[in-house]
Amino acid sequence: MTRTALFDFGPAGGAPLHAVLQGAQAALTFARKRDRARFLEQLLLGFEARFAAGSWECRRHVPASRLGLVSHAPHLFGRMSVADNLALADDGRPDFAARSRRCIAETGVLAGVDPRQPAATLGWVQQVELNFVQAYLREPECLVFDHVFDHDDSAALLRLPGLFRTRFPFRAVCHLEQTGRLPASLGLQDIIDIP
Repeated sequence: MTRTALFDFGPAGGAPLHAVLQGAQAALTFARKRDRARFLEQLLLGFEARFAAGSWECRRHVPASRLGLVSHAPHLFGRMSVADNLALADDGRPDFAARSRRCIAETGVLAGVDPRQPAATLGWVQQVELNFVQAYLREPECLVFDHVFDHDDSAALLRLPGLFRTRFPFRAVCHLEQTGRLPASLGLQDIIDIP
């Protein structure tokens, strides 16, 4: 089975040197924080399929809408309830409520959280878990974890990539971190250093 490249990297105008493939468990490590932030912005929000990634060029082969994000700084609406924040992930398919309940039942993520509780009252781990459920419900081709595992409480989140892979075994998980800050327990298949 040939796996499709979701995005690849190489010198500008040259052949790709590295790729994040469909079904991969990979990490991109960046020497500079600003390069990681710029890469993430272009990957998820950029209109161009080719853009700079550090001193390399990245070519995105999957639409940005098919990528999910779990961030170290979850983008939640603090005054809104957990349920209302989850509803923001609604993709318009008629079975969204059933998928939400199934996700929480299958993963155990947010199982003890009152859905009426304001998101701002959740601890950091639960906010990241809420962000994970939002991304999971969109069923992305690649779930991107941005700088999640460089936090004092991140050990409680190490199960999240595996939960995604259990449900979507042929979809990719990609971690974005600073150089040398990835837990060995993530079981990464490929680590790509972005100069």
